[in-house]
Amino acid sequence: ENPEERRGQVLILLVEQALRFHDYKAASMHCQELMAT
Repeated sequence: ENPEERRGQVLILLVEQALRFHDYKAASMHCQELMAT
């Protein structure tokens, strides 16, 4: 399993967690990171 894919999955988890806590700033930050990869 490649590290890029793993990193993407971790970022997605972070986004979901941020949204759960209504932390939209963090969520959008993680989304931008996802787009960049």
